Amino acid sequence: HWYFPCHFKDDPVLAGSLMAEGCVQLLQFYLLYLGVQTRVEDAFFQPVHGLPQIVRCRGQVIPGDPLMRYRMVVKE
Repeated sequence: HWYFPCHFKDDPVLAGSLMAEGCVQLLQFYLLYLGVQTRVEDAFFQPVHGLPQIVRCRGQVIPGDPLMRYRMVVKE
């Protein structure tokens, strides 16, 4: 994939920001699956202003890794 050599020179790893974006897309998909968009008129997704987003990447994703698993914890 083109993005591996673009993150760190001579250390091809998937950027944490791309992993975080994957979490956002997974959460959006789940909310659509739950039908949240049918309960709120003109619903759209965006971060809540002023609330921090905490992302922890627990390991590197490198070329050739067969699997990348997401685990999300959502707190109210």
